[in-house]
Amino acid sequence: MKFLKYIGLIAFVVACVEQPSDCIIKKPTSAAFTVSENIQGEDAAFYNWIPYYSDTFLAGSQLTLRAVQPTAVGTNFQWNIGLGIYTTSSVVLRFSGSGVKRFQPIPIKLEVNNKNTDRVCFPADSGQETVVKSIVPVYAEDIVLNGHWFGTWNNNTKDTASIFIDASHKNTFDSLRIGGLGFYTKGLLRNGCETFQYGEALGYKQAFLSEIQGAGGVTVPECNCSGKEPCYINPVLMRITDDNNSIEIKAVSQITNNINIYKGKRKSN
Repeated sequence: MKFLKYIGLIAFVVACVEQPSDCIIKKPTSAAFTVSENIQGEDAAFYNWIPYYSDTFLAGSQLTLRAVQPTAVGTNFQWNIGLGIYTTSSVVLRFSGSGVKRFQPIPIKLEVNNKNTDRVCFPADSGQETVVKSIVPVYAEDIVLNGHWFGTWNNNTKDTASIFIDASHKNTFDSLRIGGLGFYTKGLLRNGCETFQYGEALGYKQAFLSEIQGAGGVTVPECNCSGKEPCYINPVLMRITDDNNSIEIKAVSQITNNINIYKGKRKSN
């Protein structure tokens, strides 16, 4: 019995020695893919947009679907998205129109055929894999920027602020007059003045805002900020960080050109 155990141990050691060391850095065929909500080209630089991964997205947003499998000769990709078929390793699409329904999942299918499968490192790898994953569209009232936040400006624990954000514009008397376009905020300015901002670039976890106005169409300079910053701010970049309960706001003062950074956590009420 002991003899058989020793034989098995020796066979195991030999197998480990014979396996190429570079197998550690190699990966088997995969049809996994990522989904990022982003703005492409020059717009991304202008808006300081930071692409992020999310299977939930704002209806109308531009998404980049990217295969995890590296592109190489002998590796073929096929995406099935609705009636469309795409054969590149990544696809950039905008999901909008009457066919995109709130909270209604959209199935994405990716098939990968890898003729370069390493059978030495992965003897069970057939070189073919299929993954089906759904992405979920939401509306402006569903984005995770909405809600009550509490945090500090410029890492100063004595400079705190409670900020309320509503992208749906349902909680302000301006909604009918403005037509529901843009962001409503309260507490973003130092005097607590309600503000309206146009959302020039908007996503599920990020927004770029400009042309800040006070409620009722009153421009921010007419709202007395008592010399405190941020007062008249343009532009403003808001984004969710780490998880859906953390926010970062970058506000540039148009009076002093100072950059003010707000970091906060979601409040329960």
